[in-house]
Amino acid sequence: MKLEIDKIFDNFDKNGIFKNKAILQTNHTPYEIPHREEQIKQIASILAPVLRGEKTSNLFLYGKTGTGKTLAMRYVQEELYKRVKKDADFNLKIEYLNCKLKKVSDTEYRILAELIKKFGGEVPLTGLPTKLFIVSL
Repeated sequence: MKLEIDKIFDNFDKNGIFKNKAILQTNHTPYEIPHREEQIKQIASILAPVLRGEKTSNLFLYGKTGTGKTLAMRYVQEELYKRVKKDADFNLKIEYLNCKLKKVSDTEYRILAELIKKFGGEVPLTGLPTKLFIVSL
């Protein structure tokens, strides 16, 4: 049995189709993003005030599937994290929510509930209670 497993592992090592399979993962951010420079600049200019501790404008990205919305946003997010990493007192948290996912964002309530959960709050599964929840962002 061990000999057969060794053959499988040996063949697997030799037959690599991909040079770097990690770049096919959905969370991979390439070093360069061609043809999205203008959109990246727009996103960065909207979010830049956060570097001074100011509240930013809301940002809603929309467009057809596969056009680079998530990629551009994640790129700017990583650049912001690199910038604030130098300042130990600066606490930045950016959350991504895909509004096309069913059971996460099929109603306004579920979108709000999901965002509150991502920032550490608790929300009941069905409706808001009469008790007030306070979430510090």
